[in-house]
Amino acid sequence: MTNIEMEEKLSEQGFSAREIALLKHRVEQDTTTYQALLIDLRKRFIGCVIFLLVVLFYFGGAYFIRGKPDFLSTILTLIFTLIVFWFLAPLKLGAKAYLFIRNNSYL
Repeated sequence: MTNIEMEEKLSEQGFSAREIALLKHRVEQDTTTYQALLIDLRKRFIGCVIFLLVVLFYFGGAYFIRGKPDFLSTILTLIFTLIVFWFLAPLKLGAKAYLFIRNNSYL
């Protein structure tokens, strides 16, 4: 599949023009393919979701064990963790890549 066909397919699957331009820039910069880039984004997304669930369960369990005095620090830590992961791993783009690969089994 050519890059133009892949960009049209991405557009049909809900990727915005800005996101496609970002992916195109990354493909040209790293001399890779769209398929490899989407698979990498999918792996990052799955890893981040698993890590965020672990953090959520840890702090949720800590809340029930320690009680309400640590509630504020727990919430602030969760918010900080979400913000860090939002910028380190593009969760929105990763989610779209995950859904794209799931819907297109030939990738």
